[in-house]
Amino acid sequence: MAIEILQSLDNSGKVLAERVPRDGEGDVAYGAQLIVRESQEAVFFRDGQSLDCFSPGRHTLTTANIPLLRGLLKLPFGGKTPFKAECYFVNKKVFTDLKWGTPQPVAFRDSEFGIIRLRAHGMYALKVVDSSLFVNKYVGTAVVKLVGELEDFLRGFIVSKSFDFLGEQLKTLLDLPQHYNELAIALKAELNEEVASYGVEFVDFTVGAITAPKEVEKAMDERAKMGALGDMGQYTRYKTAQAIGDAAKQSGGGMAGMGAGIGAGMAIGNQMADSMGGGGKGSGDKVKKVILCPKCGSENDADKKFCGECGESLRRSCPKCGEEVPPGDKFCGNCGEKLGWTLKKPLLNEEKP
Repeated sequence: MAIEILQSLDNSGKVLAERVPRDGEGDVAYGAQLIVRESQEAVFFRDGQSLDCFSPGRHTLTTANIPLLRGLLKLPFGGKTPFKAECYFVNKKVFTDLKWGTPQPVAFRDSEFGIIRLRAHGMYALKVVDSSLFVNKYVGTAVVKLVGELEDFLRGFIVSKSFDFLGEQLKTLLDLPQHYNELAIALKAELNEEVASYGVEFVDFTVGAITAPKEVEKAMDERAKMGALGDMGQYTRYKTAQAIGDAAKQSGGGMAGMGAGIGAGMAIGNQMADSMGGGGKGSGDKVKKVILCPKCGSENDADKKFCGECGESLRRSCPKCGEEVPPGDKFCGNCGEKLGWTLKKPLLNEEKP
């Protein structure tokens, strides 16, 4: 029986292309009605070749209004008998919320961290722009093509092109956050060149995230913290404070844990200060000595000769042997005589008022 109405009804919204009839070429009645819905386009094929494309609306298949079908209707009985043909209904709407991502981590050469493995994902929207080309190059002889199949097909294109582009344009992941938008725009342009031969086009393309392994992310976080701290002196204090807390927890808490934490923290601080080799703040003057004036008790730098408060001489000679005694000594280095003036406890730079 000849087909009198040709149409494609898609209630799922996921059909990209559907062939009518489903089994090869069919007998299409002369004067048959072709119904093309909004967002659809119908492409007629005969012997594997596309004849014509029909826009949305109702079309009557006769030689009077379908000139390209005249070659099919050179049959007996006045050209009014059925003719062999097949029709593909192509959905030309914009398919949104399509996803892409790396099924496995992809190697990337980073200038800061070396070879690392990255994962990436994002979303995109696309549509069919050339129905005839799309059927010939992608649909082929399939009865139905769903958008999910095209999504799987394009994933390889997207992942490959994304990491090729990253390798060419990006040196390190540290520069990535500020380039997400530029990356998405550039990738969309390059991907459209790749898929143009299939009759489809990316309408929108986004890069959701490009993530590194946890150990690399931890190193990036450490760098960010150091940048926020500003200098190695501050970073030393930061690490010392962390060590105090960690050691206190490991020691069971309480005063014993706090003591252990302080000891661990000071050890780390000293090690980092030594490793800076004089490059840190105050590394050349860690301890400042002061001496008390024997008359008024005011504090004075140990290298001063007279008290800045009362003018009393800060230089002393041993009352027994007369030998000059360096500031701060409690006993004469020559005869051992005990002296009556004292040196105040040394102050660290960090304790200076």
